[in-house]
Amino acid sequence: MIESHLRRPSIGWFPSDRHLPESEIERSGSIAAPASHLEYRNKSIRLANGSEDGRFAVPGNVHVVATMNTADRSLALLDHALRRRFSFVRLGPDYGVLGDRLRRDGLDPAPLLGVVADLNAEIADPDFEIGISFFMGGRADLPTLMPSIWDGEILPYVREIMHARPDSARWSWEAVRPRLTAWYPAASASAP
Repeated sequence: MIESHLRRPSIGWFPSDRHLPESEIERSGSIAAPASHLEYRNKSIRLANGSEDGRFAVPGNVHVVATMNTADRSLALLDHALRRRFSFVRLGPDYGVLGDRLRRDGLDPAPLLGVVADLNAEIADPDFEIGISFFMGGRADLPTLMPSIWDGEILPYVREIMHARPDSARWSWEAVRPRLTAWYPAASASAP
């Protein structure tokens, strides 16, 4: 998915076949050394235990392709340091991918896509948007799982980022569920 996003004409960039994939680069305990080496590509440095002449250089055609969780503010200083040294391409939620997944599972995507889009509009910060991975399990029983997904994963996150806003309760499962009535044809009080 990252590769197809980076190949889009609006971005027009994708690294050579010599790339290092890294998930959540800000949590990688090994990013400090590679980051400093990548910053000075093609310039050799002396290593304490280097082979032969003890020198090492990162070739100019090596690229790091990584994801980064920008919502995790506990790593803000590292985030800032990485942003100064590397280029970034923002990958926001791809609602088309979620819509396709829900249709394959026999679910109408419109209600959930509307809820997530409205919630993200209220959050109003792309670094804190609700992503689509919560709903991508590829299961037709997603409507049954929604109360636990919403109450156990999404609502705590929403409360955390909207902690000073008294209206965050309007995003409780009880408030959201009526917007997903298409998923619950037998709209009874006992339905999830």
